[in-house]
Amino acid sequence: MSNFAENVANKILEALSKFYENNKRIKIISAHISGISYENIGDSGLSFLNDIARDGKFSVYTTVNPMGADIYDNVFNLNEKFIVKQKKIAEIYLRMGAVESFTCTPYDYFSLPKRGSHVAWAESSAVVYGNSFLKLFTNKESALSALASSILGETIYSDLHIKENRKITLAFKYKDRINELILGLLIYHIGKKVEKPFTIKLYKELSSLEKKALAAALGTVSNVSLFSTSIKGKEVKEIFEIFKNDLRKEYEELNTCEKGEVIILGCPHLNHAEISNFLRRMDGRHFKKDCIIACCREAYKNIIKLYDQSLLSKKRIFFFQNACPIFSPLLKVMGVKNIITNSVKAAHYYKYRGIGVNLKKLEDIIETESE
Repeated sequence: MSNFAENVANKILEALSKFYENNKRIKIISAHISGISYENIGDSGLSFLNDIARDGKFSVYTTVNPMGADIYDNVFNLNEKFIVKQKKIAEIYLRMGAVESFTCTPYDYFSLPKRGSHVAWAESSAVVYGNSFLKLFTNKESALSALASSILGETIYSDLHIKENRKITLAFKYKDRINELILGLLIYHIGKKVEKPFTIKLYKELSSLEKKALAAALGTVSNVSLFSTSIKGKEVKEIFEIFKNDLRKEYEELNTCEKGEVIILGCPHLNHAEISNFLRRMDGRHFKKDCIIACCREAYKNIIKLYDQSLLSKKRIFFFQNACPIFSPLLKVMGVKNIITNSVKAAHYYKYRGIGVNLKKLEDIIETESE
């Protein structure tokens, strides 16, 4: 006999099956749940989760998205009532069986499904990254459908779970020099135009930071959740070349101010290798304004084994652990109106939250904002 949580989960998937006009379900081996910030779900969401958690348990390996506050170290003096509510949300997910992950990059530190596995992931950039670089099979789930799938261990057999829908027949090529910002703008530009999976021919090996930039920007602007960086073996019928000047419109759209009061890095979350590389590039310099790095707690633990935290604070480098600055009261508490970032995804969301964005590549942030 099914319990309350299973009944609710089944109703969610039944509604989804009507949308897809497909009743068939497929077993999954992992889920990733989004929308856990108290900033997003509020008291009504917390109440709903309390009801689900009365008898609900996750039946598959489940990770969860970042919170709206760093509940481990309240460096920025966020409201204690907010933190208490955020802790309650986190505790509910852990009680239901989630891994203590709280990151938008579940592929960095946590158990990775095998290539070709069917999963139900909800975070837009993780979905694109999983499909495109890890060769997983997942649709862009909503917070509710991912929650339902994590309880039932299955999702609707539709869209990118079906091999036929993953065929790539459209390609783009870009020959100019690239960095994480150019790549974000490039796929943001493409994402506005396409309605099916595609490939981008690039002329260099991509770093993990660059892969994340691609996945995040596409997930932000498009419903397409799969692309490739290789034309070889694809049934490509059309190839379009894109030039650097073609990206000017996207840059002007997202770069809404010429300076910011604080630097925000880690959208998506940075891992400790990426943070270490960034700190090496600082080469003894220190920032002229606060630099906040969003990362999961595992990354932070690794970093403070390598670097003295007090010295990093003197460089005005701070961490926002297991949390996302975008869906958080952080900037409001700090009184910040304009930020500096290298993330196209962050720029997109901050713009629509009324925050000014000075968008530039990481190299330029180090050069212009530190001494």
